[in-house]
Order: sequence, then C-alpha cells, then structure tokens
Amino acid sequence: MSDSAEPPARATRPPLTRPFSSPPPPSRGARSQTAPLYGLGWRSSYAKIFSRHTANCLTTVERGVVYPLWVKRGYRKHFEGKIEFEPRHVLNRTVPDDDDDYIVCFIMFNTDAKSLAALSGPDGEEFVKAAKEVMKIDAQEEQTFMWYRCSPGS
Repeated sequence: MSDSAEPPARATRPPLTRPFSSPPPPSRGARSQTAPLYGLGWRSSYAKIFSRHTANCLTTVERGVVYPLWVKRGYRKHFEGKIEFEPRHVLNRTVPDDDDDYIVCFIMFNTDAKSLAALSGPDGEEFVKAAKEVMKIDAQEEQTFMWYRCSPGS
C-alpha cells in the first residue's frame, strides 16, 4: 500500500502591505496568533520627519512633540470614543527596501475593532485628513498611505 497522502500545504504569509481600502482583521498585538499586527500610515524618511518635528531620538519622535498638536487642534476631543489613536512615528523595517533610512508614520493599528469599523465612515475620512495635517504629510508621502505589517516573524 503506497502512501499517497499529500504533504501539508504551506501556510501563506500575510502580505507586507495592504491597501487602505482592504483593512486587516483585528489583531491582539505584535505576537498575536489570531492576526498579524498592522499599522496604518505613511512612509517617509528620517530627515523629512525630523525636519518637521523637534526630536533627537533615533526610532521614535517623542510623544510630546506630536500629541499636543492633536489636542491643540481639537482632534482628540472630536475623535475620542470613536477612534483609538495615538499618533506616533515608529520605525518599521519589515518592508524590504534598498534604502533603509525610512520610517512609517503610524496613526493607528489593527488592535481595535471599533476603530477599524470607524475608518469606513465619515469619522474615518476626517481622522485620516486630521492625521495628515498633524504629521505634515506631503504629496510624495501621500502615495505611500497603506497598512504595513509590523508583526515580527509573521
């Protein structure tokens, strides 16, 4: 009797990026077994980001630099309870590229199902527009707006 059982199918890896219009399922965090962690944002370079915001750290812009802009412009009050957000600049080296001197300006992660649902409505459009203003995103960076996979080893 010959063993004709097929070998188990290899698990497909989640894509490194997803378009904004195709949000990932909710995740429980970076080491989640349910779904990989993705961040929504724009890709930029260190030089551009640091020229717009005063900070002297290598991998993140200090929370105090960007966060008060949300408060000052009234966005926090407007979106609180609708969308979970903490604008921040986070280094992401999961996206392969010849130029490793880049950063992704994340505005949210797929850890909150309510926020993911809100993105498809008018609050989502306003939120993205507000984030773009606070992060000072230019036309070139606008083309890079998408979901970036952050989960290590996934």
